[in-house]
Amino acid sequence: MSNKRYALIVLAVTALVASILACNPPKQTGPKPAPDTVTPYVPATAQSQDAPTPIPPPSTDVPGESAPTDTPVEPTETLTPPPPTSAPAPTPTPPVSEGPLDFEEPRWVHAWERRESGGVWVTVKVKIVGGAPPFKIYYDGDLHGESTEREYLLKFAAAGCGQIAHNIVVESADGQSKSHDFWLGGDKLPWCD
Repeated sequence: MSNKRYALIVLAVTALVASILACNPPKQTGPKPAPDTVTPYVPATAQSQDAPTPIPPPSTDVPGESAPTDTPVEPTETLTPPPPTSAPAPTPTPPVSEGPLDFEEPRWVHAWERRESGGVWVTVKVKIVGGAPPFKIYYDGDLHGESTEREYLLKFAAAGCGQIAHNIVVESADGQSKSHDFWLGGDKLPWCD
């Protein structure tokens, strides 16, 4: 037998085996899934015993789809939605520092207003340089507020015309912290004029 003829026979047998497998895939070994079954619903009606029982029309349902009905069906179980898939949390980017953290000590009253209970509300401006926002601003050891701005208006209560002395601490998002004591003498208190 020639090589050409041998090659044609091998090619023909291979094509025959491939076509047989394509039309008849190998049987599944293992548990078989339950077939989809559809039971037609026939509502009970009052009929005489002499009348023949009607045969329901053949089902045209497509497996996996439900046919529309005229009768409401009560649910037999409560379906719960699948839990939401959580996307991986984005990796937080470290804040970009603009250099060493510092701020100017307040040297004058930015604004003030009289309090109904006596005394005044005093506002001073804290100008922050360096560090990275957001900033936490502490007044006499207590957290006064947070800001992403570099100018923070600090408002506090005061009474009388004596000097005002307090402490301010600013913490930066990049981990830096700076503390300054400040004081305003009686000559810088506009409500005392």
